[in-house]
Amino acid sequence: MYNLKISFITLLIFFSVPVLSGKVAQRPYMFINEQQINRAKQQVVHNEDLKRSVESLQQTLEKNLRSWRKMIPERATPYSMNELFEIAKITKTRPDLMTESAAMILYPSQEVATVLREKMLYEIGIHKDEGSWRELGIHQGERLGRFLQAYDIACHLSIFSEEEHEAIISELHQAARFLEAWTLESPINYIFQGQTYCFNIKYYPICMLGVIGMYFPEFEESALWVEKAQDQVTRLLLTENFADGAYGENSIHYWAPTTDGILLYITASHNLGYKDYMKDYTFRNFFQKFMRWRANLTTTDGRKVAIGDAHRCEVGSKELLDAAYLLEDHTLAWIVKSIHERVHGGYLLSPQQLLTFNASFRLEKPQYNYANYIWSGYGIYRSGWNADDNFIMMKYGPTWAGRREIEKKPVIAGHSHQDCMGIEMLYHGIPMFVDGGYRGVYANYETYGGFWKATIAHNTVGLGNDYGYSRTDGLFKEHINKHGKEFRYEKEQINTYRNSTRLMSFSDVEDVVLLSAKATTYENVEHERSIVWFRENSLTIVHDNLTSPYMQNYEWYLNPVGHLISSDKNYIIGDEKARLAIVEVGKQSPTTIIGRGTKGIPDYYYPFRNDFKDEPRWDGPNARWANYTLMVKSQKADSTAFFNVLIPFHKTNPYTIGNWGKKGKKLSSSYGHILISEETNEKGILVNGRFAVVCNNSAMQPQEYTLSNGYELSVSGRSLIKTELYSLPWKELYKHKVTGLVGLKSQRATFVLEPDPWNEYVLIHDPKIEEGKEPPVPIRVKVSFYTGKRPVKMVRERSNESIPSLHNPEFDNKIEKARFYTGLKNYAKIESRMARVDQDFEYDDSTGIVSTLLPPGFNHLVWE
Repeated sequence: MYNLKISFITLLIFFSVPVLSGKVAQRPYMFINEQQINRAKQQVVHNEDLKRSVESLQQTLEKNLRSWRKMIPERATPYSMNELFEIAKITKTRPDLMTESAAMILYPSQEVATVLREKMLYEIGIHKDEGSWRELGIHQGERLGRFLQAYDIACHLSIFSEEEHEAIISELHQAARFLEAWTLESPINYIFQGQTYCFNIKYYPICMLGVIGMYFPEFEESALWVEKAQDQVTRLLLTENFADGAYGENSIHYWAPTTDGILLYITASHNLGYKDYMKDYTFRNFFQKFMRWRANLTTTDGRKVAIGDAHRCEVGSKELLDAAYLLEDHTLAWIVKSIHERVHGGYLLSPQQLLTFNASFRLEKPQYNYANYIWSGYGIYRSGWNADDNFIMMKYGPTWAGRREIEKKPVIAGHSHQDCMGIEMLYHGIPMFVDGGYRGVYANYETYGGFWKATIAHNTVGLGNDYGYSRTDGLFKEHINKHGKEFRYEKEQINTYRNSTRLMSFSDVEDVVLLSAKATTYENVEHERSIVWFRENSLTIVHDNLTSPYMQNYEWYLNPVGHLISSDKNYIIGDEKARLAIVEVGKQSPTTIIGRGTKGIPDYYYPFRNDFKDEPRWDGPNARWANYTLMVKSQKADSTAFFNVLIPFHKTNPYTIGNWGKKGKKLSSSYGHILISEETNEKGILVNGRFAVVCNNSAMQPQEYTLSNGYELSVSGRSLIKTELYSLPWKELYKHKVTGLVGLKSQRATFVLEPDPWNEYVLIHDPKIEEGKEPPVPIRVKVSFYTGKRPVKMVRERSNESIPSLHNPEFDNKIEKARFYTGLKNYAKIESRMARVDQDFEYDDSTGIVSTLLPPGFNHLVWE
């Protein structure tokens, strides 16, 4: 078939007609400017940081030229436009336009100019013959965007005749009309699956419509296209994503093309003299959140967490750098450089980025080590931003945001996965358990939906099958014949919504962090996951509380990198680079281990099949996280808990592991002890709550300690946490349980109390200060906790997304301006709503206990 194509092309060559002399189009630049062009020419010569990028551009260019001439041989007379259109009817390959167009600015030559002209007319020929480049709006929009970026340069190069310019513009007009269909809405298709399926399917076409309308104002539809884009680019950005800036599709890969469309649109809007979106505070503020979300999900090895349909790669770094320049965000630019250094060994920029890169742009290393996205449900912690730092992320939020929320049970979850409560962790920059990213063809159930998209692949808790079948029984085909083609050995979580997920605690006392969240992950199943994470060594304690009115086959999934090394006493999984010890606290669960080549596994367990292949295109060479083990712990109950300690290390486990009481574990090292226990009341240990963790130094003095969902914690006769309901009239209506984390070295604590009952349901007889009159009695809980030293000053702040500092001059100055209200009628009400206050407390010198009154909800304390 290939030879027949070449033969036909050879005939076209024989009857060739020279093209007309070139003409420069009188249009301004859309995506670059003269200053950037002049700077780029200097930088590629003198800037060492760009050496790899320049070499890559030159190598790709040489490869492209050879490949193109193999398909369309060189000749003395230029190919005519119609000849190229005829060739395009036969071959239908997608030409790379970006490399040649960038090369024409940096390394112009007649050969490159000739090939760029041929490729662009060939691309137009494909569109003319097919009616569009791609079927879906997102892919058509992407291809149009690439063509426009090339045309933005090529139209200034005198390589097209006037007739060729007209043909290109005519076909771009048709391309925009095709995209317009993807933006149409009516009462019927507003919630049609094709419209709600993916945000990017709709959004990219809108961005490209706006660009076409601005660049070609002579089109009859241009004014309407620009008006539509100006309306929907901002509106949909705000409504189809989470309020905290997280991408609404819950797929970090598809964030990149969506963002690419936004960047092309807002850049063209500015350069062509339309709206400057960086002067629109609402857009700019949200767009920066949108960028920071992606940046914060960059792990310490430079790769992104593989949320939803995604790979553990650097995709998105291009968009982050482009946005950094627009936003003048020097922290984003630093993060991009760190990504390239860790993934590629230095900047490896795209051809277009070589034109816009600014070597003099200041870089600022991030000064924060956590981010909690309360609307979308991402808790992110790290020990720092260096390549050998530690990292953990827990995803606890809804399946998606935007218009798909109005569908009761959508057909599929689009590009998101069934991964609620999934966690990923790195130790010294080494992935220990992560989402390895999906493989196979999207929408191919057997290679993609069965495992990569399913709950079992995401380090969370799921449900096993209803028949008690073992996933290693080798009888998968028989089970399918009996139960139908949809049978699998486990069940996926249901889609989670904003009202079915809830943040339960959020705390950071520097050395230790605590994050808890609850979600309805299956019909009649509530899952509350708590993680206690140690910054210094990435030790992770995971507690999962499952409740249901019915018996369930609960399964705890972990996908640690490497293979099974030992199952003596505790499981150890890893390789020569790093290992993970999995220590179960309390009741021991039946455990199944599956690795590469395990016999009897079903066909859809692709990561563990002998014919599984890595994907170096995405993962790079020798990606160790692509080879992992599946651990499944099982319990059959209506309500139960899994309680596990995950200890990463290189060669030797730094901890000696023993028992602590009847229901706990003691981890001992030269630095001290970590005491972990379920609820218990025995000699020397009182845990009146779901679980507790106490970190003692080598002198057995507490340094950090936490109590989950309880009333009291004491160890060796020393009371650490105790709660009492101070507002006794609320006794029958309010439970004064607390989830608390205290750090004595950092002098910080967080106590999360149950919400006000009025937040949960309607009360008819809530207690009043004065019988029969508003307001009700304020709910206050007396929380007593050990500090060992009398605080001089204590500040309380209410927040579920930020940790306070002791001194906040900006806030204090605002409060000082309000002091004139003091003593007046409404001041008490104003003061009661302040998120940050100087906290009153009592201190007992004999016990080292601080006691203070706290309201319901999140309470962060910091003292000196």
